[in-house]
Amino acid sequence: MLRLLFMEFILVIKCKNKISIVLIAILIPLFSIAESIEKDSVFASYEKELSTKAIEISKIRFNEKLADSLSNSLATYFNEILEMDGAINYPFDSITSIGKVQTENGKLRIFTWNMVRDNGTYTYFGLLQVELKEQKDVKTYRLFDKSDSIINPESSFLTNANWFGALYYEIIESKFIDGNLYTLLGWDGNDLYTNKTIIESLTITQNGEPKFGAYVFNIDKKKQRRVIFEYSRMANMMVHYDSELDMIVYDHLAPSNPVYEGNNAYYGPDFSFDGFQFENNVWNHVSDVNYESIRSKNVKKNFKKRKR
Repeated sequence: MLRLLFMEFILVIKCKNKISIVLIAILIPLFSIAESIEKDSVFASYEKELSTKAIEISKIRFNEKLADSLSNSLATYFNEILEMDGAINYPFDSITSIGKVQTENGKLRIFTWNMVRDNGTYTYFGLLQVELKEQKDVKTYRLFDKSDSIINPESSFLTNANWFGALYYEIIESKFIDGNLYTLLGWDGNDLYTNKTIIESLTITQNGEPKFGAYVFNIDKKKQRRVIFEYSRMANMMVHYDSELDMIVYDHLAPSNPVYEGNNAYYGPDFSFDGFQFENNVWNHVSDVNYESIRSKNVKKNFKKRKR
């Protein structure tokens, strides 16, 4: 609307005199700003609507047909919004009950949410959006959770059509062989007895297609495509990227009693830490990271810097 009014206004001015070119040069950026504000206002209203729908889904219990239907409708609707002109520039960071991770430059972002099934398991929904600089194009992909049917997830190469669903809470960008590697940290409320935390690998092809599961995790000289931790639903496991150490650090898991060896429902943190460090295109496993000691030294070091 603003663009049409602006073009008509320019034609009128051009007909008056040549001096008006200066006025046009001043008005062009002002109209661009006004158009941007108008777009943001439209996306803000969509954002509120998406929040309302997502909150409604999060409150549904013991009615998985309804939750599934509403979640699929939300995914379709959100996908349509993300494909609108200018959507890549709107943050969508105020949507309640939908998680978002994105790269520092905002050119790749992933939205995820879930629904609870009647048996206590979860199904995940996701949308991935990537801006292709060279092609001057933006692509959006819906992620379809097929984790129940993936037999060997640690060694499976996956796409958006057969995604190992999770709620992503952190993304790590690294230089890779012929582009970038995106390492995703995610949570899965597995079932009534255990939770899972997933360290996922993601690459984007030249035409913008997402591929999950590069062979980048080196554990005991064996490579795998993703790392999956399973532990007691009563436990909280820490898995996060420490930028100062340049390492993914996580709680080492162990059974609460040796008799429960192999039964993940009784596994939890044992107050020791392991990690992964990225080197030569691979995340190498590091055992027995003295994390508490290193972290306390860094805190003291930063405190001394601030005192100066």
